[in-house]
Amino acid sequence: MTALDDAARQAARRYGVNPDEFIRRVRSARSRRIERAARPVKRCGTCGEHLPAQAFAEDTREADHLKSTCKSCDAQRQRDRRASRVAGA
Repeated sequence: MTALDDAARQAARRYGVNPDEFIRRVRSARSRRIERAARPVKRCGTCGEHLPAQAFAEDTREADHLKSTCKSCDAQRQRDRRASRVAGA
């Protein structure tokens, strides 16, 4: 058993979920992050820049499991959306 398994078991007990299922989900998320780090680059659909895959958030609905917009463009979009809601209120 690894330190990751120990931490996952403790978290599972804290949240009242099945420890084995929780560990499976933690390992799956970890392997996705490792796989994403191995990808060289992806083009952002908003700014058009070629950025490392780590610059994109996860989106399991996409074929490559990454959002089509980089984190910085997505953050700017969220800021603009929030500002327009405040201004329109």
